[in-house]
Amino acid sequence: MDRRTAVTSDPRALAGSGGSRSPRIGGARSMPDRDRGWAKSAVDMHQGRNAPRFSRCRGRVEAQLAMRGEANTDPGTGDSSKEAPRIRTMFQHTLEHEVPAGTILFAQGEVPTFQIVVLSGSVQLFGRSRDGREVLIEVVRAPDLLIPAAVVTASPYLMQGRAPEPTRFLLIPADAFRDAVERNPHLAKAVLETLAEQFRRMVRQTKNLKLRSAAERVGCHILVLSERQGTPDRAILPYEKHMIASELGMTRESFSRALKALTKIGIGVAGQEIVIRDRARLTAVAKPDPMIDLPAFDDTGRRTLALIERLKG
Repeated sequence: MDRRTAVTSDPRALAGSGGSRSPRIGGARSMPDRDRGWAKSAVDMHQGRNAPRFSRCRGRVEAQLAMRGEANTDPGTGDSSKEAPRIRTMFQHTLEHEVPAGTILFAQGEVPTFQIVVLSGSVQLFGRSRDGREVLIEVVRAPDLLIPAAVVTASPYLMQGRAPEPTRFLLIPADAFRDAVERNPHLAKAVLETLAEQFRRMVRQTKNLKLRSAAERVGCHILVLSERQGTPDRAILPYEKHMIASELGMTRESFSRALKALTKIGIGVAGQEIVIRDRARLTAVAKPDPMIDLPAFDDTGRRTLALIERLKG
């Protein structure tokens, strides 16, 4: 987690410097030589050298439209529109990146240069105080837009973004994304739905922190993890316990005490694995609530990603 690598905010600038500048989405930071390969591939993509890899979706969409005799149809709306070619042009510099675990995507206070779409993996969002205290605010999981509120309003990020695992992104230039949102009502609706879902997610988190005891928060977290992972009798903690404690608004010591208390009513702890021996009893103590706990499946991000792919076509 101490490892600090990142993606360039301007692939053309990186290319113009001969690859010697530090790649990053929102500023410069050093990068080990062994990690420069994926950054160079982004530059190649921006310059069109990897175009065949990223044009497959466009080719499929154009072929389907041609078969239906609708070559001038907007793939995002299904209606004939003169704006469709222009919107596709806006997305022509869209990049795809895959980053290693530990990558810093942007810093708190930086203004977005891309709308980042999480295709696979996840991103941890951290808040930092002036005295250097850091807390994990949220984990954004694929597929989802990463902080579209900052991109749409061209405002500084209020959090730092890091990838805790190998993660793949779609990077859409921020100006082009804002222009497309303004011109395409279907994309505007999809972004609005995403913002609404993210707001509801934050309200759920606030209620979780303020209405529950430490044991209830930990118990519900275990139940939600097991449901999401499809293993009702166990849950694998996805990252270090001190990070989960931070996300749940407690210290590592409080998290450990809560786990110990829960072992008396039906769980076992073996490293990162939590064994649920008595799910009914754990549920009775944790008191899961559909008005607080996230549903196991939400397709808002998936629908938005599908629309973006159609617009790219």
